[in-house]
Amino acid sequence: MATRHNAAQPTLLKANIHAFSVLVVSLIVALFLAYPAFYSAPDTSTSTRTSTSTTAAMCTSAACNSAVEERELLPTNVTPTHYDLFLAPDLDSLTYSGRVSIKLRINEPTDKIVLHANELEVKDVHIASAALGLDAPLKASAVTLEKDDETLHLSFAQQIPSDTEATLTISFGSVLNGLMVGFYRSAYTDAQGGTKYMATTQFEPTDARRAFPCWDEPMQKATFDITLRVKEELVALSNMDVAKTESVGDGLKEVSFNTTPIMSTYLLAFVVGELEYIEAETSGKYNGRPIPCR
Repeated sequence: MATRHNAAQPTLLKANIHAFSVLVVSLIVALFLAYPAFYSAPDTSTSTRTSTSTTAAMCTSAACNSAVEERELLPTNVTPTHYDLFLAPDLDSLTYSGRVSIKLRINEPTDKIVLHANELEVKDVHIASAALGLDAPLKASAVTLEKDDETLHLSFAQQIPSDTEATLTISFGSVLNGLMVGFYRSAYTDAQGGTKYMATTQFEPTDARRAFPCWDEPMQKATFDITLRVKEELVALSNMDVAKTESVGDGLKEVSFNTTPIMSTYLLAFVVGELEYIEAETSGKYNGRPIPCR
């Protein structure tokens, strides 16, 4: 019996590592909330000179200058401020469906929006804004996925005025890939020798776009609400503590997490599987309460 037990342990190591990675990201976010003073802006009186001289030393070559010039960023006609992300992973078919509603600040009049997406099947796109004066959301007139640029180009029949707000909603789906990037599957062997799967994430540096359409650039920070629909017997974890869990029938439940602080897409994390967890609370408080950490 001892030999069998020892042989099973290494096969579970990979699953434990992925779950631990989500825990680490959650702890980072919890510390950010509980101890904001640690993340205050540094004194720039001396660092500015150091940064300038260092940058100059690093970018004297033509190759460096060329690399900076060739870097392409998304258009700035709109800015994301909040994501409401719903995902329903299926660990049997190793696929998932999803929907994301993104609150946008419209910086200039536009009828076109470009964001990141990679290896996603986009099923439906519409936008809603009081500034449009419509009774129903406006469906996209054109949807184009640019594989080489990993971008999603959207066109609408009506221009959205500047200095307004809008909500862009995209329904999509994909596979839980085996590439260990984006939203992917991780295989392990259980105590009976059977192969099982868990779904987990690796978004750094630019692979959040493999999981859902987004502005996948570090400077494009926003808040996130995450909801995962999973089987009743599975555990779902994300950056934040659980806000509510609701049974939705057919042996499924929806786990919703509290809103994250403002952060980049690559810091987002979630995992679904046959997991166990421990939970404690931070000693510091955010909005008058300690932060639960799983």
